[in-house]
Amino acid sequence: MFSKKTDFVSMRKESRLGMYIPVPICLLNSRFSSTTLLIYGSLLNRALLSQKNAWQNDYGEVYVRFSIDELAKYVGKGISTVKASLKELEFHGLIYRKRMDLYTTHIYVRVPKSCLMGQNINSGKAENRIGKVQNSGSQTAGNMTTNNYTDIQNLHTDKYTSGRGGHY
Repeated sequence: MFSKKTDFVSMRKESRLGMYIPVPICLLNSRFSSTTLLIYGSLLNRALLSQKNAWQNDYGEVYVRFSIDELAKYVGKGISTVKASLKELEFHGLIYRKRMDLYTTHIYVRVPKSCLMGQNINSGKAENRIGKVQNSGSQTAGNMTTNNYTDIQNLHTDKYTSGRGGHY
């Protein structure tokens, strides 16, 4: 990837970064694996592009289209690893998937409330709607949990602490 130390330069005030993958700081001390965080960040990055291009449903929720094969290639991981990470993200409410047809699935990337900056969050429409979305992973309609994202830090505490959590 990089051949020598001279391939790098120091960051400066006027430096402009190219493409990067955003990962919310509030998730860094979670128990999610680095692969799951990489996949979440990749989906979030793609969601930012979808936001700019106004890819949204009737409720104003931004979605991404990313096949499992594309996502696996993008992050340099195997298909089974990507599927496991997507399932974990969906279980914890950070994404939900809705199958649109035989070949298309919309992935809705959800952001922990604690990571949003100064916004009036109208959770009524989206939160109530999520329980009615078909879970594309198992192809069964069901009651998905509507997580309150302030709880996500309680679910995934720092694995190096001996207090809350730390079951490693």
